Amino acid sequence: MLTSAAVRYQHRFRQDKHHWAFVCYLLLLYLYSSAVGGGHSNEFPACSNTRPLAAILAKHSTMRQIFFFILTLLLLGCSDKSSHKTITIGEYAFDFPNDFHEIEEQGIDSYVGKIKGDSIRFDFDYGYYSDRLVETEQEYIDKKYWLQYAEHRFMKPGITYDDNNRPKIELINVRQATNSDTEKFENADFIAKCKHDTTVFDYPIILPDKTKQHIVKVDTIQNHLRRIIIAKDPLKGLTGIFLQNLGGYNKSINSHPALSMVTSSLTKRQQDSVLKIFSTLQFVTSK
Repeated sequence: MLTSAAVRYQHRFRQDKHHWAFVCYLLLLYLYSSAVGGGHSNEFPACSNTRPLAAILAKHSTMRQIFFFILTLLLLGCSDKSSHKTITIGEYAFDFPNDFHEIEEQGIDSYVGKIKGDSIRFDFDYGYYSDRLVETEQEYIDKKYWLQYAEHRFMKPGITYDDNNRPKIELINVRQATNSDTEKFENADFIAKCKHDTTVFDYPIILPDKTKQHIVKVDTIQNHLRRIIIAKDPLKGLTGIFLQNLGGYNKSINSHPALSMVTSSLTKRQQDSVLKIFSTLQFVTSK
């Protein structure tokens, strides 16, 4: 977990990588001149001795270890990370390509805005009412909104129904629909076995198109819920991330702080780039 200061330092290091590489070069030059015994203060290092570096390193094991340590730092300093910048939203930070910039907008009860690049635009919402974007199959089934429609088959004409006299439906189990099920119940994705009084019956569950058009990956990381939404057709669907701090419960509004960040109208290559950005997630805590 990074502090906000650490995120700023990391960004500064990436910007100063050429200075870092130059410092490492000077250290290597000094190390080599010391090893060969190049002598006078008015001489360029190693001018008075032409022993090859490989021979020096082969002879001096300690010198060899120091050389390769500095060489590793030099290579790390020269690695091209300057093409990315870190953008922080609330307690979350991501590495974006340099063409992206944050645009803050006016929100009512949350921090909202856009992160815009040359060809991709994210909309984000950080607060207590951020959208989870897309339900998983299991989430839709567990909410049982669909079950209220099973009551209709047992309602009698001429009777006004309310919560007190609606037909009671008991859910026994849910299973995946088979081919024979879809012949009987067109477009059924799952079959629920239900019971009303003494009558046991099958009822079709048809998932919302939005759920069927997306893959939703759910896990937890450092006590944060993470949901990654991947459109099966990135041009038409949503590609986004939802993060929720499970330790930040606010009792007065019965919610946790969360971030939703989403984009759409992507090519497959752009979608891969977006998922790569999501993989750079860092947690930021204020000092």
